Amino acid sequence: MYDINELLSKDLIENDLKGKSRNQFSDENFWMIPEGTSVVRLLPRMESRIPYLTSYTHRFSSGDENIVVDCLQTFKKKCPVCKRGWELYNSEVKSEVDLSKKVYRVERYIYNVYIVNDAKNPENNGQIKLVSFGVKLNGNSKHNGVISTAFSSEDFGSSIFDISNGYDLVIMRKGQGMSSDYTGTHFKTKKYKIYDFSEIKDKLINIDELFVAKEKSVDEIKKIFYFLGFNKGPIAEVREVTQKQDVVKETKKIVEVEKIKEEENEDIDMSIEEVDEDPSTDEALDDLMKELDLE
Repeated sequence: MYDINELLSKDLIENDLKGKSRNQFSDENFWMIPEGTSVVRLLPRMESRIPYLTSYTHRFSSGDENIVVDCLQTFKKKCPVCKRGWELYNSEVKSEVDLSKKVYRVERYIYNVYIVNDAKNPENNGQIKLVSFGVKLNGNSKHNGVISTAFSSEDFGSSIFDISNGYDLVIMRKGQGMSSDYTGTHFKTKKYKIYDFSEIKDKLINIDELFVAKEKSVDEIKKIFYFLGFNKGPIAEVREVTQKQDVVKETKKIVEVEKIKEEENEDIDMSIEEVDEDPSTDEALDDLMKELDLE
């Protein structure tokens, strides 16, 4: 006889949700929730007392290009896309701000589930798969989701993860993609047994191992998101340099015009007395460039 509470930690789950706002990918281990009404039983996982892995992804779509890459914060590492995206977001240029929003990380929660009834593909029934839930279904520190609310309640609690004596999750999906609506999703109120835990324990998928295997390096991620301009430095610095370059170009134009005027004046009247040094001479320009640090 086992106790489901030995496989879960309410404190760890609640702490994991606090302050978090972590990657979904095409894999045979994943179950894509179909439209209609499907029924699953949530399961614990053996590698952690938190039954899900919080995943973050960066996505970008443009024409035929569709990029989906794991954010390194999924692996508790600093992410170059997050850093660059923040710089772009704080830009004064609207196009840069808009670009930052397009690559902002997407938060998902990855679970093991036992599929009781697949609304469209009955061949999936009876299988253990991974499923990716968003914040609306799972919940986090800012939003109450169907799963987090049930887990925190006295009526359901940890039994929502119990294969031997627990509650099914009824997933009601309308629409596809970002426009999907899960209104009406709920837990059944009657407990029942599907299997003894010992019968399905070895079939649970190690989520950590799957994600670590597809982690990309910083250089790989920068190459994929090259259009963010990682080599240009912080946006504020880029703008400052550009402004200085514009000043130098304008100053050079002024110098050229003044030289032409001087040459014309020399041709007309060679007896004009010398005047004080014009501040727009080559020497003055050199001084200005030094001040601008662009010499």
